[in-house]
Amino acid sequence: MLFAFHDWRRTGGWGWWAAVVVGLGLVREGKGQLNNETSPTSQFRSRPDLHPPILNITILDPLRVSPGYNFIAPYRNVDPGPYIYDNVGNLVWSGAGSSGPKTAHAPRPCDYRGEVHLCYFQGEQHQGFARGHGVIMDKHYRIVKTVESSGAGASSDMHEFKITPFSNGTSALMTVYQPRQYDLTTNPRFNVRHGMGWIVEGVFQEVEIETGRVIFEWRSLDHVDPGESWTMPSSTDTSGDGLHEQSPWDYFHLNSIDKNMDGDYLLSARHVSAMYKISGVDGHIMWQLGGANPTFQQTNFNFSYQHHARWVSEDATHTVMSFYDNASNTFNKTGEFSHGWIILLDHVNNTASMVKEWGAPEPEGGLLSGSQGNLQLLPNGGAHIGWGEHAYFSEHDTDGNVVLYAKVADRLSNVMIYRSGKYNWTAQPLTKPAMWAFSRLGSEESGMHVWVSWNGATEVRGWNFFAGNSSTGPWKYIGNATKPGFETEFTSGKVWPWSYAEALDFSGAVLERSVIQRTFVPSPSLLPFCNNRGCDLSEKTPENLTVAYETSWPVDAKWLSPNRGFDTSHYYQDSPLALIRHTWVFTFAWIVLGLAFLSGGVWGGMRALQHPKRSSSLRKDTQLGNYAEAWRPSRGRNVVETLQGRVGEREMEGDWTDEDGTYYNGLRPQRSPGLGDRRPSLHRRTPSSKNIWPTEVQVDAPILELPPGASTPNLERAAQGDPIIRLAPPPESPGWANMPNKPQLAILAGSRFVDFFQMAALQTYMVHQLRSFDPSLPDATISQQAGVLQGAFTAAQIVTSILWGRAADRPTVGRKMVLVIGLIGTALGCIGVGFSTTYKQAVFWRLLCGAINGTVGSARTMVAEVTPKPWHPRAFLLLPAAFNVANVAGPILSGLVSEPFDNLPNLFGVGGTFGGVEGVLWMKRYPYAIANLMSTVLLLGEALLVHYFLDETLKGKRPFDMSSLNPMNFLSNTMSTLQSARSHGYRKLAFHDSSSDGLFSQDPDHELDHLPSHPEKSSYHPPTPPRLPFSRIWTPNVLWTLLSIAIFDFHMGAFANLWILFLATPREFVPENESDMDIKPRSAFKFASGLAFPPPTIGFAMAIIGFIGVALQFLLLILFPMAYVLAPYIALIPSSSPSPLPASGTLIWLGISSVLLLQVSARTFALPATIILLNNSSPHPSVLATIHGLGQTCSATFRTLGPILAGWWYGIWMERGVVGMAWWIVGFVAALGVGSSWGVRNGSGHEILLAGEEKEGEGGSGDGR
Repeated sequence: MLFAFHDWRRTGGWGWWAAVVVGLGLVREGKGQLNNETSPTSQFRSRPDLHPPILNITILDPLRVSPGYNFIAPYRNVDPGPYIYDNVGNLVWSGAGSSGPKTAHAPRPCDYRGEVHLCYFQGEQHQGFARGHGVIMDKHYRIVKTVESSGAGASSDMHEFKITPFSNGTSALMTVYQPRQYDLTTNPRFNVRHGMGWIVEGVFQEVEIETGRVIFEWRSLDHVDPGESWTMPSSTDTSGDGLHEQSPWDYFHLNSIDKNMDGDYLLSARHVSAMYKISGVDGHIMWQLGGANPTFQQTNFNFSYQHHARWVSEDATHTVMSFYDNASNTFNKTGEFSHGWIILLDHVNNTASMVKEWGAPEPEGGLLSGSQGNLQLLPNGGAHIGWGEHAYFSEHDTDGNVVLYAKVADRLSNVMIYRSGKYNWTAQPLTKPAMWAFSRLGSEESGMHVWVSWNGATEVRGWNFFAGNSSTGPWKYIGNATKPGFETEFTSGKVWPWSYAEALDFSGAVLERSVIQRTFVPSPSLLPFCNNRGCDLSEKTPENLTVAYETSWPVDAKWLSPNRGFDTSHYYQDSPLALIRHTWVFTFAWIVLGLAFLSGGVWGGMRALQHPKRSSSLRKDTQLGNYAEAWRPSRGRNVVETLQGRVGEREMEGDWTDEDGTYYNGLRPQRSPGLGDRRPSLHRRTPSSKNIWPTEVQVDAPILELPPGASTPNLERAAQGDPIIRLAPPPESPGWANMPNKPQLAILAGSRFVDFFQMAALQTYMVHQLRSFDPSLPDATISQQAGVLQGAFTAAQIVTSILWGRAADRPTVGRKMVLVIGLIGTALGCIGVGFSTTYKQAVFWRLLCGAINGTVGSARTMVAEVTPKPWHPRAFLLLPAAFNVANVAGPILSGLVSEPFDNLPNLFGVGGTFGGVEGVLWMKRYPYAIANLMSTVLLLGEALLVHYFLDETLKGKRPFDMSSLNPMNFLSNTMSTLQSARSHGYRKLAFHDSSSDGLFSQDPDHELDHLPSHPEKSSYHPPTPPRLPFSRIWTPNVLWTLLSIAIFDFHMGAFANLWILFLATPREFVPENESDMDIKPRSAFKFASGLAFPPPTIGFAMAIIGFIGVALQFLLLILFPMAYVLAPYIALIPSSSPSPLPASGTLIWLGISSVLLLQVSARTFALPATIILLNNSSPHPSVLATIHGLGQTCSATFRTLGPILAGWWYGIWMERGVVGMAWWIVGFVAALGVGSSWGVRNGSGHEILLAGEEKEGEGGSGDGR
């Protein structure tokens, strides 16, 4: 049976075939009868340039044939070259002419540079050998390397070009047929006399692919006497006569090479009917099978003129090998038929036995091949056999039964196949699918027929067809068709002027789109020769009716070219991903504009309703002589903090002096003659006050410093015009404009921005990177891996966050050092993730990132310490603001630069600005490295800013003293801690340098004057503030706060993972018929569909989170808890694109924006409140960083569990067809967090007083819910 159509052939078509036959008349001595009967070929309307052979399959067992493709390279046919066919004879790839006009041999997949490539020989065919080189193509059918022999005296030969086994793809085995002069008069059997003769020396080389360096070379004349040949001069059509250089005697005919793990080689030489094991050290013959001087005695078989010897297995006593026994050279034979054999060599008894045999089923019980052929053992235990000069190939199961038998051409055609094979292969060409559209009448009466194909694509499942009335659209979906073979035909009842097709893979995703094709309508003169599916081939006008070429003949312009008058520069449009990205630039701009108007309206309304606070006027009651006081801090500190304390209390950092040089620890008066006096009223907070703001008290006298022991101001000194000190004016209401230390806060916000940026960037392409590691994994496995990969970062922080928090509280380490280490370590981890090639590598680098990242606790602590408490609510808003901005920039930028080789071909692809001839290959191999390198640059830049411009905020910070690193002190502290546990906490106090304490030290620090034994070696250290022991930080408020954080971060992490999975999950593909591809929802709760977004679109969808967060963070005060329940129903919103294409349309994006509005609103107000509550829950300032470290540990724990459990739930319920169940479980967990929040109160941050600390007023704790 023939697996192709031939309705295109008409009576007039035979002239073309006659020309082909005439053109091939010189191929081989005029023996071949090449025509469409002896070697039929297919023709395709979408690719009329291809003429692949038709496979005549006479035996086919679809249930037992092994998966994979059949690789052949027929020659002496119409279009010689490498070809790939599927198991039923459909063409997959025609490589005719792809690497030149010459003959190709033995195509097969090969491992090169760690990836699967396509390898074959390309060259000029001669009688019995060829001249050429090896070709290596990638999966896009681009030639990435050509390999040539080196220094062998001739170019490489067709018989072997093979990537060397066990070489990791670094070298290749090649045969060389080198003619050379040789004295043939020494042996009368050669029948050569009177002068020097010519002989072909069989040479093989192992060549280093990248450099061409010869690793090993072996020459037959150095080891095998020509007298052992079974083929004498002038005895066959390929032997040569040895009389001159153009017909040298081919005495050896080397036709295969293989190499084993030990570095030794296996050779097959046809003209000596022998196979040899060659030492990889010095080239000597280790043993010989067959031929004139065999090592082994053959027990149950004979062979001759064999091909394709290969190792199967080998040990010290036995060797198993396979080869193809021709049993004939056309002139002599040792058997009736050719066979494929497996042979067992016994090195103890020196015997050789045949253990398995395969033969051809027909004609007449077998085939006898006088030349060529091969045997390939298949992974399932069967075999594939190429039958050489007969152009047949077959496949056999383990029992020897034939499950596939096909021929390319009859023997009369002289078409041959040197080797064939069966292999798995995955490829996607860089060329676009080809298409042809035809309508006989251009009306619905004849309809429209479309043919589409994509040469070499292995993953195409079907086609979507689109049509329009203009070459620029708009386009309408007109139907789909399943791919039946190489070319797919589609019929439309309506005729459209323009159309194109999209190739779909097995999941329904779009692989590529065809060119835009104008429908061909025949002219009136051509119409009588056409039917509804095409037109006859043309014929030459008879001589008596010919018209002179110079005759002028008017022709309607519309018949000159189907595209005449149209701009065709856009016909080859960008890939679907690029089109989606281009379309959503405008859609995204509209969304941003709408949010901007919404935000502006809300902001304006709130400003109109806002009543600014008014301060009481100041009164001037007393003149202070010629002195007027103006206050200036020596280090730029704001004096407002002083107003928060009690009268006479020094809370201002910095050294101050008056004009007399008097030292004050807080304020400095300055005299300015000529200026008027301003006397502020005192703002104080009374002990019984619970108000946030101090009570205003007006006095008629200047506010003076209280002398030691005094309880009232010294008004007498004031009356004499000698004031000691005066407080600053009453503070303004805290706002953004008067917030102190803005540069420091900007750097801290930047540290959170770059950290959030790298996390948001990873989420954009994470699912696609995991799929690139192993495309065969199902969606359920990918979702679970995504949860683990996202949770790995926070999982490591579970262990290290407390340690980093305790380190940040240490005077010898400090907050700043922890921040710098975290930024640099995370940057290095991003590099590792970008260049990962396996799932385990990516998880390792994310674990490393999380373990070394202690930035969260340090940044939050420094924000609290660098900002006075009245500004805390606004200052802590900067951290989630950085998160929202990062969620805008991260997904967009990382989505645009992901897979740059394919998505940005004009820059990094083949022929791009930076791509050159082959493109940027490392970007192709590591498609997500650029996005990670972008994160790395931002992290390192922020680390430099922190190092050089951020001030340390830890009080008592001092450089680390290496001399304090005493292992004995560390051991002593550990033993003391254990002893304390056994003694119920009572132990002798140990006074030592705080720098030797461990991160979990239970001891408070002690300020104690200590005289060193060597005063000359001593150095002054400022006294260390008292510190709260680690065991006393677990107050009820801390525990309730941590519980709320745990639940909050659990569903936040779960949402982040579920959202990415949901956006990337393929849409359901349930077509009711060929013209209907709409989704069929099964119920309101049971559906298993996502949105099928590619990385760029995921980036835009993720960026909406950031835009909404920025808009809501400063404007709205509403919480919407319904986001998790409604999120999965986005999949049921009607889409403007049919499934399984990525969802699109205004309604889809309105649904996405609505759900994100709910979720981001809740997060926007919960996140800063959580940070402030955690900060205020600290029982003592000395453990503030530790509390933030505990909070980060708790957060990391449940942000780890959230993605992992959510991914697991998503995968389980996705398989059961209920994609929403994972969302609803997370919504239930979020509801539990509402209840736990009632146990949290707003602490003061200093609830526990240590020895030597003054007790706060009872109302100062800020006890409130």
